[in-house]
Amino acid sequence: MAVIQTGGSGNWSSTTVNAPWTTGVPPVLGDSVVINTGHTVTIDGTYSAGDDTATAIQVFGTLKASRAVSSLLTVRGRLFLTTGGSIDYGTQADPISNSAITAFIAGNDSAVQANNKYDIESDSVNLWAGSIVTGK
Repeated sequence: MAVIQTGGSGNWSSTTVNAPWTTGVPPVLGDSVVINTGHTVTIDGTYSAGDDTATAIQVFGTLKASRAVSSLLTVRGRLFLTTGGSIDYGTQADPISNSAITAFIAGNDSAVQANNKYDIESDSVNLWAGSIVTGK
């Protein structure tokens, strides 16, 4: 449908222009997503995005799980983490500490399923070495 880009930081659900989406319209299934450098998008509920092509979501900034509510992001296509981008699903300094809160990314979603069709990948072999997910 459309390429939805960030113009700032904010919750996925936000309808405020540039907080995070440039148009104030959150992405939905069928849209591809670009999280730009310096921007943080917090997954604050259950959402689906991607257009069933190779790269559904590109993370140049930060994709972050909410610490206050449970979240699920279903990706229809590839979730691509670029050098300098990050996926924050809990850190030692800022863990998901409430045991009632869950945070998930569901990958390999497709209208036509196939093993290993889509995945979470990066443009650097060493990028995943520093990845940490911290919760309780």
